[in-house]
Amino acid sequence: MYKLISLGIFLFLFAIQNASALTLKKGETLGSDGQINSSAASKSVEVNDRNETVIYLAWGHSNINNPSPIIEAVDTLIFPADSQVANSEGLVPTVKYKDMTDDYIMKGREALNIRLLNDETLSIQGRVEVFRNKFVNINHEVSLASDELVLPMTYGDNLVLSWHMPGSALQEWKSNCDGKTDRKVPKVTDLDCALKQVSQYVKLPEGTIKSRSLPSKDAAMTVMGFPAHEKSAVLRFQSITGACAKNNWDCRSENIRTKHVRSEVVLPLKKKDRARAGDTTIVEYDLFVPKNPHIDIITKYGDWFNFGQLHGWGDEDVPITVAVVRDDPRVKLVEGGRRTNASPRPGSLAVYLRSIAFDEVLQKTGRNSAIILAGPGEFEDRWMRIRIEVRWETTKAGRIDIRLDGNKMFECSDCVTLPVYKEAAIQNGKKGKQSVSFQFGIYSWRLKDKAYLYQATEPPMVVAYYKNVSWKKK
Repeated sequence: MYKLISLGIFLFLFAIQNASALTLKKGETLGSDGQINSSAASKSVEVNDRNETVIYLAWGHSNINNPSPIIEAVDTLIFPADSQVANSEGLVPTVKYKDMTDDYIMKGREALNIRLLNDETLSIQGRVEVFRNKFVNINHEVSLASDELVLPMTYGDNLVLSWHMPGSALQEWKSNCDGKTDRKVPKVTDLDCALKQVSQYVKLPEGTIKSRSLPSKDAAMTVMGFPAHEKSAVLRFQSITGACAKNNWDCRSENIRTKHVRSEVVLPLKKKDRARAGDTTIVEYDLFVPKNPHIDIITKYGDWFNFGQLHGWGDEDVPITVAVVRDDPRVKLVEGGRRTNASPRPGSLAVYLRSIAFDEVLQKTGRNSAIILAGPGEFEDRWMRIRIEVRWETTKAGRIDIRLDGNKMFECSDCVTLPVYKEAAIQNGKKGKQSVSFQFGIYSWRLKDKAYLYQATEPPMVVAYYKNVSWKKK
């Protein structure tokens, strides 16, 4: 059988300093000067032989100052069908090797002895020059069924091998609908079997939303008949893979490549009604996320799934978000109202505060703090009432109050809620003119480094239901 296996190897190197993060895209190479160049040599290998096994191998580094791995090189390894025969030592021959980058870093990778011992075990032997005159020896067998292998190095640094089998993410929900059903409602979950479409648009007391952020007519609709809430209007959202919303952002080639998926609508309906500094907003909504058979895939692949974001327009884009926790060491857990050095558990549902509320992250773009609403498996298959009240201020006159099912999950007073970033202000050209809206539904994208490594794998489908959605400004 054809197997497509992506294997990411991230090297934690104390020897590499002053390196900058690089994001490679299809058709690009990484030059020795550190610049990204276009080259046919960097294109992904097209595999037609179903008996071949392909491994995309990424090399990167991290250190204490930069805990997130930085990809420096990407290789393609091909195990032809005829190589799956054991030699006299019981090992299959070394794979065909194709360097997808044009870079000095990680010199000697082509000389590594890499063998697929069987369907379950990969052997990597040899040494690489990770930096000029700095070498790392590798002599390990790894199980493809496990998540990662961590090898301690000197000075607290580690050599980490991580891998996954993306084919498992291609499985789909299978509903079991019997009898007459409304064909206008996609049958993804068993809940969909009872639903009847009352509008192909999102109908709210404020009005009907026909959003340009919807990639198809199935992405969002108003339905009736939700079990135990048959007489209530329910908003059904569904992620649509392989299609982008027809706006000026999602359909850009670079965003399609990084697996941007959006099924969102926006409140308030008119831009003039957005919140600004000095305003207080209250967002309330009931959210039901059916149990997703691939929630673990979401976290492993670095997929970001939002279920509501207070979106800024100006110096900062998303100060507050409700999302599934992905594996990201830059995110820190909030406990007892304080930001800790611990990371939230992947697969949890959390409210992210992006570079606000806590003094240590102000003026630092993209520093997220996570307030856990429910752990893995605890937020699915039930209705949750989410309430977020914010007084928007660029100074410590702001306030945040977050509640789940009426229970207070987080509160801060005298805190910054509307950050002003010099870099962001220059980029957006709107310094001091921030405004805030509420975007709800489903928004997903993949971390850029993983998007390149796992480009052959689509994000798993996600469905979410909403009711009693409201936006108030005072």
